Amino acid sequence: EDKTLLFNPKTFELKPESKQIVRVGFSQPLANMNQEQTWRIIFKEVTPIEDDSSINFLFNFSLPLFAGKQVNPKLNLKLEKLDNQAYLNIDNVAKSHIKIIEILVTDNKDKEILKKKLGQYVLGGNRIKLELGEITNNNELKIKIKTDKDEKYLEYSTKVIETYLEFVSEEDLYVYSIDEAFLDVTNYLNYYNLKDCEI
Repeated sequence: EDKTLLFNPKTFELKPESKQIVRVGFSQPLANMNQEQTWRIIFKEVTPIEDDSSINFLFNFSLPLFAGKQVNPKLNLKLEKLDNQAYLNIDNVAKSHIKIIEILVTDNKDKEILKKKLGQYVLGGNRIKLELGEITNNNELKIKIKTDKDEKYLEYSTKVIETYLEFVSEEDLYVYSIDEAFLDVTNYLNYYNLKDCEI
């Protein structure tokens, strides 16, 4: 249990067709509000008095809590296919969370191939792997991701990403948009025996 958070009330009764506001505060000011901090608040139902003549179900649910500076989304993507089943690796390289609410896969003519609705959080610096389903198209694909931070899609081209990864590792690649990316080539200058402008 994290002593940083305070709850009021901490224990309450929720009657049928009623609601309860629970206030959440901090026991002391957070040290660094420039860095996002995360918690998961878990609500647990208290075990009722046993009644041998009935069956009781207890519920637990949790909510995420984020505090601190929010920054623009920065995602790295890698699409993998195994026997026509597609898997999408998503790296959140930003310093704050992102909530992915929809993934749309299209061909290079923007024809929809697959759409998946989600409610998936990815914390800053974390990676998730999503199973998208069957994709038989082997041509260039576009991956469009909608988040809770913007109505517009973030667009990525699988062909462009694959080309970048022929020269640098995933850790040194930050895809900015469908046709723009930042590459950290510091460790590759000696390997390729080239100058930065030549790479």
